[in-house]
Amino acid sequence: TVLAYGQTGSGKTHTMGSGGGASGGEEGSTPPASACADVGIIPRTVRELFSRVGKGGSDLEGAALSAKVSFIEVYKEEIHDLLQRPSEAAAGSGAESAPAA
Repeated sequence: TVLAYGQTGSGKTHTMGSGGGASGGEEGSTPPASACADVGIIPRTVRELFSRVGKGGSDLEGAALSAKVSFIEVYKEEIHDLLQRPSEAAAGSGAESAPAA
């Protein structure tokens, strides 16, 4: 679990990874080195995790691997799923926000 808490405008979103604008290009492609220097903690961690899994090795042989990811924001007592596409949220799926407990 990674948690960022702080005052509005203090850089939480940029530090965590969704504010830098460096998406890495096409899905599945490796981003250029210049983009890697500007991404946050979460994209760096995910890239490293999948890089290690991709290299494999005898310690992973026969292992079943699983990953669960959620990326949420609590803003004005509403929970927003930051992994949901804006078009899905605009469609009114009802999952874009819920009252915070």
